[in-house]
Amino acid sequence: MAVERAARHIRLDVEDDRPGVAEAALAEVAARGIHLVEGKVPGLGLAITSDILTAYGGAIVFSRGVTGGEG
Repeated sequence: MAVERAARHIRLDVEDDRPGVAEAALAEVAARGIHLVEGKVPGLGLAITSDILTAYGGAIVFSRGVTGGEG
């Protein structure tokens, strides 16, 4: 994990050994009631995080890293 702070932005890079999120699904990562893996119960963590950041004038943006594969 790496954290970078610049002016009013914070960038948090998280890597793991999983295949990652497909580019087409990035817009749905923080959506309530959706789980990107079929048959799994949707979590609320990213949706709640996104709501809190939005309430304070911030945003959460998801993007694919350079090392991950399509999931």
